[in-house]
Parts: sequence; C-alpha cells; structure tokens
Amino acid sequence: MYKLEELAELITKKQEEQNKKKICKFGLAIIAIVAIGVIAFAVYKYLSKDDMDEFDDFDEFDDDFEDDFDDFEDDDFVDEAIEAVEDAAEAIEEKVEDVVEAVEDKIEEIVEDAE
Repeated sequence: MYKLEELAELITKKQEEQNKKKICKFGLAIIAIVAIGVIAFAVYKYLSKDDMDEFDDFDEFDDDFEDDFDDFEDDDFVDEAIEAVEDAAEAIEEKVEDVVEAVEDKIEEIVEDAE
C-alpha cells in the first residue's frame, strides 16, 4: 500500500510539473507573438514615414486640387455612390431578416424540445 501511495504522489507531481511547463510554453508563445507584432509595427512605421516638408507651401496646395473637382461635375459619381449604398443596405436588410427568421426557428425548436 505504501508504495502505491508513493507512486501516486510521484505521478501527481509529474503531472503538475507538466502542467506548469505547458503554462510556461503558452506564456512564452504569447510573449513571442506580441514581440513579433511590435517588431512588425515598428518596421511598418519606419518604412511609412511621412515627410511633411512636401506640404510647406500651403498656398499652392489648394490650387493643385481645383482642376480635379472639375472632372467630377459632369459625372454622376455621387448618384452612383448613393445607389450602391442603397443596394448594399437592402442586401444587408435581407440578410438580417434571414438571420432573424433562422434564430426564431431555432428558438421554437428548443422550446418544443424542452416541452
């Protein structure tokens, strides 16, 4: 009996050690992922630095874009955008209605099964 108790204690200790190792590995994995994310963000920020020196002359900045707006006057760009948004809203509304119906059906099934 005494040897079985010792064996059980040893197995329990070994399992606890394995659990601790798993937790340590999980913690190290999280730290590694965070470190990789920080490094990736730092590289991104370094490579995408904006030089504000290009915009020192603000008087000419407005003149550069005046011609761009003339191109949009003849096009129905705004109308097309509004139509696209309305179409998207209708599609979303249909999907929401489908989901609501599916949820209501599922609730009815659960209630019927519970009874």
